Amino acid sequence: MSKLKKKIKKYVTEFLVVAFGVFLGIYVNEWENNKQLNSDKEKVIQNILSELEDNKEKLLKSVSYHQKIKINLDSTLAKTPEEIKFERYLGNKHFKFVTIKGWTGVNFPEYDTTAFEVAKMSGILQNMDINVVQEISKIYNKIQNLASFQNLITNKMMELNYETKVIDVVGSLTLVVGDNLNMEKLLVKEVEKTIAHIKG
Repeated sequence: MSKLKKKIKKYVTEFLVVAFGVFLGIYVNEWENNKQLNSDKEKVIQNILSELEDNKEKLLKSVSYHQKIKINLDSTLAKTPEEIKFERYLGNKHFKFVTIKGWTGVNFPEYDTTAFEVAKMSGILQNMDINVVQEISKIYNKIQNLASFQNLITNKMMELNYETKVIDVVGSLTLVVGDNLNMEKLLVKEVEKTIAHIKG
């Protein structure tokens, strides 16, 4: 075999060894990246599930409290003379929040969204199943919508002034134990459905 053929064979062999080494390095790196991505996705899912479970528990407590307040508000209003409802609330001796048995405030929950926000910022959601991501996004939007509605009620109740009538306060309380309570009950079901879908 000529020297030239030996050199060519040597260079081709070295090239193939280097190329295989590079390919193997890329493959191992890709495998490690996929392994890390799968681990990160699993952590994100577990954090979101935990956060949704916590939010569900908060909602259940809120529903229970608001159901009691609804019963006690109805009972209080049944005993309140009609003419009292058109008097000023401030300084009124016949109707106050404290006359509603068990009243400790609106007690709207503080919903957690940290796990979802971290998942969005990290970019991990874009690598997950699109149906799961849609379900997660929908439920967090619903949680945000309820929180916004509850903030509106709280702000309305904070605007009490000398002109506020008892009937205005009753209207705000009716929102708490009416529309809000119904939205909370519905959201509990939606959260449970989303949790089952994610686990599914």
